[in-house]
Amino acid sequence: MSHKRDLLLSIAFAGAALLFPSAAQAAEARDVSLVVREAQGGEAMRAGVRTHVDPLVAAVDALEVHRDAIGRGPQDGFAYRLEEKDALGQSHVRMSQTYRGIRVLGGEVIVHVDGDGLMGMNGRFVSGLDLPALPALSPNESAGAVLERIEANGGVNVEIVDVLEPAIWGYSGEPVLTVPVRAMWVEDGELVFEDVHVDAETGAYVGSVPRMYTVKTRRIHNLNQACISTGNELPGALVISEGGSSTDTAVMGAYNGTGMTYDYYKAVFNRTSYDNADAAVVSSVHGQFSNGASCTKSNAAWLDSPYNQMAFGDGDGSTFSNLANGIDVTSHELTHAVCSRTADLVYQNDPGALNEANSDILGRAAAFWGGYGSATTTTAWTIGADVYTPGTSGDALRYMYDPFKDGYSADYYPTRNYASGCTPSSSNDYCGVHSNSGIGNLFFFLLSQGGTHPRGKTTVAVTGIGLSKAQQIWYRALTVYMTSSTTYQGARTATASAAADLYGGTCTADWQSVHKAWDAVGVPGTWSCGTTYTIAGNAGTASATVAAGTVSATADASGNYTLAGLAAGTYSVVASKAGCTFSPTSQSVTVGPSATGKNFTATCTSGDIALTSGVAVTGQSVAKSAWKYYSIVVPSGATNLTLATTASTGDVDIYTQSGAKPTSSAYICRPYGSSGNETCSATNPAAGTWWLGVYGYAAGSFTVTGTVHARRDGTYSSPATPAPRARRSRRERRPRRATPRATSPFRAWRTAPTR
Repeated sequence: MSHKRDLLLSIAFAGAALLFPSAAQAAEARDVSLVVREAQGGEAMRAGVRTHVDPLVAAVDALEVHRDAIGRGPQDGFAYRLEEKDALGQSHVRMSQTYRGIRVLGGEVIVHVDGDGLMGMNGRFVSGLDLPALPALSPNESAGAVLERIEANGGVNVEIVDVLEPAIWGYSGEPVLTVPVRAMWVEDGELVFEDVHVDAETGAYVGSVPRMYTVKTRRIHNLNQACISTGNELPGALVISEGGSSTDTAVMGAYNGTGMTYDYYKAVFNRTSYDNADAAVVSSVHGQFSNGASCTKSNAAWLDSPYNQMAFGDGDGSTFSNLANGIDVTSHELTHAVCSRTADLVYQNDPGALNEANSDILGRAAAFWGGYGSATTTTAWTIGADVYTPGTSGDALRYMYDPFKDGYSADYYPTRNYASGCTPSSSNDYCGVHSNSGIGNLFFFLLSQGGTHPRGKTTVAVTGIGLSKAQQIWYRALTVYMTSSTTYQGARTATASAAADLYGGTCTADWQSVHKAWDAVGVPGTWSCGTTYTIAGNAGTASATVAAGTVSATADASGNYTLAGLAAGTYSVVASKAGCTFSPTSQSVTVGPSATGKNFTATCTSGDIALTSGVAVTGQSVAKSAWKYYSIVVPSGATNLTLATTASTGDVDIYTQSGAKPTSSAYICRPYGSSGNETCSATNPAAGTWWLGVYGYAAGSFTVTGTVHARRDGTYSSPATPAPRARRSRRERRPRRATPRATSPFRAWRTAPTR
């Protein structure tokens, strides 16, 4: 054990004595996928293979040997998180990324080792970090910033549970050093339990990680209707321990449900309790959940560390009956704990939807294993049917076989809820973690039982492989390949890898069913087993470029196109041509077999040319008294836009306009020079399409250049030769306030805008 500790210290601080790089690269999150060698396939692998190497030592060595492949810098390190051993004789070592000894959230690499050494690794790594190692804020200041933000957003009954060690937020946006503050409060009528991350220098809100997983959607304690609002109410009075019994049906419901789930994980996956270390399973019944003005009995939840337990309400008798008696509610909640101790899928956006789907998938599988329904009965694939709306027969909280049956759950990835532009919060269900779980639920149902999309969103026919194989594939994907930031596309890769590991490698019938099930629900990805396919249709105009993945084709004189040589899978097909817009802007198309009739409607303006930032368009000309137009897309946050004509041989005049073509009477800029070499610039230009009109006062030829300057550093975003970015420390970029603080240590924080 001391050897392991010494080893971890050495890798966590590796490179501390090295010189800093002279110019740091911009931080970049990258997927890690490295295969060194294939394992012996499927059934041929045996449990108990003699190990010739220490998995942790092999993992440390691999992360050093392959440091360039993952983008590891001199101050990047790794900290051991956990090791999973499987029935194939392999070990999977999860290593959390660190930077100067600080954990990088969203950075994790899983190293796969068998008895002969390294097999490969996968995960996500945030490279190019350049951040301070110590927070400027004290713990009290961080807690004060969180308290002020929660209250500004309408939160009440705020309880600061703990101020945690600083971390680097790497889930989204620019990485930043944060202070996580674990807090519990009530907002919008719901109890919230989150790690709220604030900028370690300014106190500004960065992001949140929920620590309570609800249905909203073996020690048993009695809360006696205590209302959970601070966490101090938990766990309540102990009623029974292992081997005990009670006349209280809620107590026995929680006891039997958690016991059945424990037994399922042990029997099916050889997992002992949620942490795989035989932790006690604690539940509290007869609880209520604060919603600010009052309390509700209609909920159940897993509350993560420091509580590590489940809590059940009695239900209101209308929306829910006693939730402790819902067998798949119990198995769902306890599966949240399993996820927390394995992939730890962050509870927002795609990873959060996968977190919820994981609980539905393994929770329902546990219920089938325990004798609660049959997997071969389609209508048995539901969640909460035994406790949801007890007065209505046959309904459920969610329907895995037809997710949209509830009226809001997504069942097709291209039309998922909150597909873009969503900031996770409790008010939007952290960007749809419950509703978007339907995509994963339907995938698993089709993989297990077979069939086609229930609403005909695709025509892919999936051959079912049965629940026994499907649950093994999903569990292995969760525990071996998924990380906290895994998306639906990442889950596709993870489940395909798991199927190959377990059942004979790639291109087997089971492996193909995994891919077809993802194709059926529209999750992008490709696969090939020696056969290729085509996508054909009409682009709406001649000479348009139509692309799917890395394959592209040019439409003929009639607008027809054919994309050939495609692997099976789901593609986003797009069409493009200078001066044209297309409807739809893209199409999700699944091939295997080939697809035809994928048509676009093109709207084109003759002669208009789309500019690329920093790329000169030469050989242009305009006749006397004629116009020629050029457009350029300006992204949000640009600091400057420059449009210019150079190398002119005649007297041409330029006009600019935002959002519409300029005219001689409607424009933003018109230099009106006499040489034909003219320039227009805009500071902090509005995001969107900008137009340059060139008017021939006299006929002439010229070169056109449009340059959009990037946010923050003033270099322009030419895709061909991007200018190097000189990074400065966050402290240098954001100087601290020079004025003294007000008397209250928290009054000086700027209140975040309310929703």
